[in-house]
Amino acid sequence: MTIATNLTASAGEARRIAAVRVTGLLDTPPEERFDRITRIARDLFKMPIALVSLVDVDRQWFKSRIGTDLTETPRADALCGHAVLADGPLIVRDATIDPRFMDNPLVTGAMHLRFYAGIPLRGPDGQRVGTLCVIDYVPRDFDDRQIQALQDLSLWATLEINASSLGQAAALAQEKEARLNAVVEYAGDGIVTLDDARRIESMNPAAARMFDYIPLQVLGEPIDCLLADDCRTQLEADFNALAAAGRNRGVGIERRVSGRRDDGSYFSAELVLSKMWLNDRFGYTCIVRDLTERQKIDAMKSEFISTVSHELRTPLTSIRGSLGLMVGGAVGEMPARAKPLLEIANKNCERLVRLINDILDIEKIESGNMRFQLVTQRLMPLVEQAIAATQAYALQFNVRLELLRDTIDGYVDADADRITQVLVNLLSNAIKFSRAGATVEVRLVRLPHAMRLSVTNYGEGISDEFRNRIFQKFAQADSSDTRAKGGTGLGLSICKLIIEKHLGRVDFSSEPGVLTEFFFELPHAMAPLDCPSLAGQILICDADGERANALGIALVRHGITGDIAADGNGVRRLLDRSDYAVLILVQPASEPGTAMSIGQLNAAIAAAPDGLAHSSARPTRRLPMVVIGEQTDSTGSAFAQSQHDPVRLIANLIAPVDEPVLLAVLRNAIREWLHAVPRILYLERDPDLAQVVTAFLDPEFSICHAASLASARRCLREERFDVILTDLQLSDGPSSLLLAELSPLNRETPIVVFSDDAAGMPAHVSVRATLIKSQTSRPQMIAALRRLTAPAPETGSTTTQAAFCDGGCG
Repeated sequence: MTIATNLTASAGEARRIAAVRVTGLLDTPPEERFDRITRIARDLFKMPIALVSLVDVDRQWFKSRIGTDLTETPRADALCGHAVLADGPLIVRDATIDPRFMDNPLVTGAMHLRFYAGIPLRGPDGQRVGTLCVIDYVPRDFDDRQIQALQDLSLWATLEINASSLGQAAALAQEKEARLNAVVEYAGDGIVTLDDARRIESMNPAAARMFDYIPLQVLGEPIDCLLADDCRTQLEADFNALAAAGRNRGVGIERRVSGRRDDGSYFSAELVLSKMWLNDRFGYTCIVRDLTERQKIDAMKSEFISTVSHELRTPLTSIRGSLGLMVGGAVGEMPARAKPLLEIANKNCERLVRLINDILDIEKIESGNMRFQLVTQRLMPLVEQAIAATQAYALQFNVRLELLRDTIDGYVDADADRITQVLVNLLSNAIKFSRAGATVEVRLVRLPHAMRLSVTNYGEGISDEFRNRIFQKFAQADSSDTRAKGGTGLGLSICKLIIEKHLGRVDFSSEPGVLTEFFFELPHAMAPLDCPSLAGQILICDADGERANALGIALVRHGITGDIAADGNGVRRLLDRSDYAVLILVQPASEPGTAMSIGQLNAAIAAAPDGLAHSSARPTRRLPMVVIGEQTDSTGSAFAQSQHDPVRLIANLIAPVDEPVLLAVLRNAIREWLHAVPRILYLERDPDLAQVVTAFLDPEFSICHAASLASARRCLREERFDVILTDLQLSDGPSSLLLAELSPLNRETPIVVFSDDAAGMPAHVSVRATLIKSQTSRPQMIAALRRLTAPAPETGSTTTQAAFCDGGCG
């Protein structure tokens, strides 16, 4: 007989069940008075799930739930079934090592419950009817201050359960307000509330200490007074997103910001923005955590690890060398009993050296001290070198390496040593975790936007619960297995950092017990032969001739040649003789007044008898321009241009310029110059659909694909596009957030919404068309893009609707 059956049979349990029914709350709709408690609990304790549950005969039912779609679970599996019988709080810091819960389906199954904190809730006669609990997917600590705060909230929930009359409700409201005030007053994090106009309504003592303000000083002031200027654009977009969200969707936007104190000093902070409803109006809650001490501790920890690692490296190198000589017989034949011991010492010494090297590598990358020498090169030779370097290692495990015959090559901008390091790591991992006699398959595939290298092994695979941690530092799926296989737990973390420094991505797919495929993608680079070395491809305008020559020499190494002009007159004379793919205007911030402005350059070119028409085979073409070192104000006025200007700003890069970024911009401009191809930014989170759409738009359009808001912002900041083709939802948020913060380069760029449903289309003056994925044909999409990229732009901004066919568009 189960525990639940025994309890139900008891008289005490019968009285408790009766008290649950007396509340009248079972199977009733959600109520704001309970939802407010779970929202505060979730935000206060930074937990993904918060629940108000009622424990019935054979189930626990959730009167309020935040962070889960479940409405109830079986009582036999419920941790709340234990908490409701406890005299005090039930705190489970790690359910996987708690004998009571380690085999619970909520712990071992899809939910992956790890941490639980629950407080019993009492009914009108004092019977325990349910719990207020918070849950996390990772083990956590929960100190006495947090337990007290959860108890205060549980008393509030108990008062809500027992409210039965207007007079009692008024008394409960006063009690609730007092308890909420106590929670807010004594909270360790800063809590700031705002009205719907984002003016400060209240500030708790922790926030007042954090910002060094007396609350009366800032009441009624905009939240901007507490933040650094460079945070405002992003937060403006966040507030707009919250304002547009419904009652149940305006929570949980987290940001790293710079807080500004009363004395003008700044500090790093973590900000959580939430939307709250007060009757028929709404406001905002800002929970602020000062990160100053945490950053100091992290810096001290990194410095300590780096120092210790460096100090260990020298003696370990000597020890490893000495042991290697002894094992290799350089000092004579070793006694039979001593040789195995020396081999063990040598093997473990090498493992320790690898660990120290990995720690130093990851510290260098994270601190920005590791230099990457990016060179345009084919990826296949690096793959072949890595396979050759790991062949001997594969023989130790009786594993064969196979480079598949359908593998193709392509060019990337890469640091050969670092990409080889990534390849060797992926290959060695695949070898270690393969079955004896198995084959590790290596495949190189050319995608529309990148080269993809995959390494597939046939072994135990990777569990779903380990997926979110696999690229973290020191992550181990199974420590016992890792000890048998060897490894530091840093290799994949280093691989991820290296690939991201190459503007790529790394990921994996796994079928437990069958196979695992790790892969990384690097953006395409134009092969040197794809950009013929024609004199006059690039025109550089720089008052400093020595600096201009250095830039020209750097470009020649990549097959890009050009001419140099010192001023507008020089530019005009060269344009009279030749046509150019792109103009580079150098404006160093350290030399104000020495370089010409965009306006001055436009005027100099326009002063020619026929502008650009005299010199160009394309008389209506506006010359694309890249500015290096241009400084703009917050309004972007330095970018203000008319469509009649002879030059067209396509990119603004701040010196010192990241060479791969500059090369990517120049190669796109050269491709458009050679083939007159419009440039389109395609925002789509589904990689398969992105590949299909890119394929059928090529070669008529040049596509730059971004799957996330972060990558889209980088593209929009660095390059000008002819059209933005976007879905309504990206991998890290709605694309509407981009519309409020378009960079000056792309403020006038027409936008085409490409979505499953036109109902959510954002209201924005630049939205020129809506394409429905399920119905639009290839000709319809191309026709819509042609209209927007035609030399003579259409007038007006009438929004059109069409549709897109996911499969086999003709």
